[in-house]
Amino acid sequence: MAFAWHTAPTISGGDENPQRGKVHTNSHHWSIMQKELSEMHSQEELVDVTLLVDEDRFPCHRLLLAAASPYFKAMFCRKGFTETQEDCVRLQGVSKDAVNLLVRYVYTGQVELSETNVQELMSAANMFQILDLFQACATYMQSKVDKTNCLGVYFFAQAIDHEDLMYAARDALNINFASVSRTEEFLQLSWQQVVDIISSDKLSVKSEDQLCKAVLQWLHHHQWQGSGEENLDATVWNVLKHVRCKLLSQEYVSDILCKDPVVSKCEEFMKLITDNTGTCSTKLEAEKEGVESKEEVSPKPQAVSEEMRRERLGADRRELIVTLGASHIDDSGEEYSRIMAYDVQSEKAYLLAQLPQRMNDPAVVVTKDNDIYVAGGTLYKKNLDSDVSVRTMYKYQHSLNRWVERQPMLEGRSSFGMTFLQGYIYAVGGMVYDNFGRYSGTLNTVERYNPESDTWQYVTPMPDGISEHGVVTLGRELYVVGGRPPTHTFCFDPEENAWDVYESVPIPMSDPGVIVFNSEIVVAGGFKFLCPNRGSLRDVQIFNPHGNGWEEGPPLPEGRICPGLAVVNRELYIVGGERSGHGNRDDLPLLKFSGSYEEGWEEMSLRSSGTVSCAVAKMFVRNLQETDTY
Repeated sequence: MAFAWHTAPTISGGDENPQRGKVHTNSHHWSIMQKELSEMHSQEELVDVTLLVDEDRFPCHRLLLAAASPYFKAMFCRKGFTETQEDCVRLQGVSKDAVNLLVRYVYTGQVELSETNVQELMSAANMFQILDLFQACATYMQSKVDKTNCLGVYFFAQAIDHEDLMYAARDALNINFASVSRTEEFLQLSWQQVVDIISSDKLSVKSEDQLCKAVLQWLHHHQWQGSGEENLDATVWNVLKHVRCKLLSQEYVSDILCKDPVVSKCEEFMKLITDNTGTCSTKLEAEKEGVESKEEVSPKPQAVSEEMRRERLGADRRELIVTLGASHIDDSGEEYSRIMAYDVQSEKAYLLAQLPQRMNDPAVVVTKDNDIYVAGGTLYKKNLDSDVSVRTMYKYQHSLNRWVERQPMLEGRSSFGMTFLQGYIYAVGGMVYDNFGRYSGTLNTVERYNPESDTWQYVTPMPDGISEHGVVTLGRELYVVGGRPPTHTFCFDPEENAWDVYESVPIPMSDPGVIVFNSEIVVAGGFKFLCPNRGSLRDVQIFNPHGNGWEEGPPLPEGRICPGLAVVNRELYIVGGERSGHGNRDDLPLLKFSGSYEEGWEEMSLRSSGTVSCAVAKMFVRNLQETDTY
């Protein structure tokens, strides 16, 4: 039965706010439209333009291309462009494979990125100004940067002006320069590109001799290619003047450089190394014809800038204890976890760059590749006047002293544990403060991160939820010790994706320091939350997984809640902690295990304040800011 619609006169003086009609919303509308448009495209129905790349043709709809790309919108919509009337548009500077993927993305919103297609696709997305696809490609490439591809990625990122990708590639290049400089790709660089690389003081080389060796390899390859003599001489000097000759060893200069057939012909560089090392001056004088006095031969000393005297970054790389201390308060009153590094050999402390997001009490882990990751914790929300748990994760770029955001965890966690095991970073348990700042209980969930793909996935959850616990890796397994509520010791086998239950720690506690030392799990300090004798613990408890048993270790000089434990050069250290557990930033000395139960712990001059999450990493000390404020 059809409705009969009648026109009624407007009634004045009625309700000033008449009731509106019902708004119908179809939540599936755009997905249906997308499916239909994709089907029409595959059948070439109503297509009105064809993109040409070489001999390949890509029939499309102008409307969709213009909606997805400002490039095509300008081409098809603005007057004065001949393409507005043409049925075929030839594209230049882009590959057919990239256009094929890009067109599919326009119609489906999906694309499968791979190491073989991402660079071409990113170039196409940049050309056609499809920003979401461009950024997706950049994020994927950042996760794949390593020593095998960092050189090409660096100059590619320069060409498309993508700062984050350029930083990621440059950091990998700086750290892996020794191996990168031995590749064929390095030898094929232009002299301008070589100068771009070697002029940086952030290269991880043990000495300037090592860098100069790489330069000589490039010069010899360049000479072998048969460059013109005049051009070669200019190239040699343009490159060699960026070698910091003041830092070269006299042995290397006299035994290698002065005898090198390419270098010895570069008069400017020979003068430079003579001025700064005093070597090769006799050779220069002998080759100078028609000069009667030594004074006429010796060039005037050239001034050397401070930068050219400065050692490269890798000349001072040490194993440091990296700590995320208790919340500090900045000038605006905002709290954040300060990141520090301790050199227990020289007993010096350093500040690292602060995280972009000021998280409180996140967890830290170092991978087998010496990559430092920080994740989780809480973030203060002013509008709630409360903390919320966060998913955020950052990776540290060593040579740049800079943090970059990586894929966030699957759920927010605080008071949780992280460890590295067989290529993955595991985030285990913890507590949750939801987006309204409400405590939502403890977690039994466990997720792991793949650094190569920049992705997280859940694994089998723990038997019980737990927070304020310790997590360590021993052999091929992951162990969870201590925590609240009191529970057993858990062991995770990644090959079986299953948990085993071991004997509980004899003295139940939360917030202990946990580390693997001499193939045993050392649990130090913590907060005893069960009566009697509630409070901070001096106890050290040692677990042997093979015997599934606990034994006592040498007690601490005083109780510490949430201390950090670290092993440096096969020696055990304790950093920070609190005496009372009320958020006090107690100024406590670092402790070093003497090696015997009787002698116990030695106090060091270094001090640390507050609760600490820590890990050990090899750091470029010269990149860090020394501090005496702990």
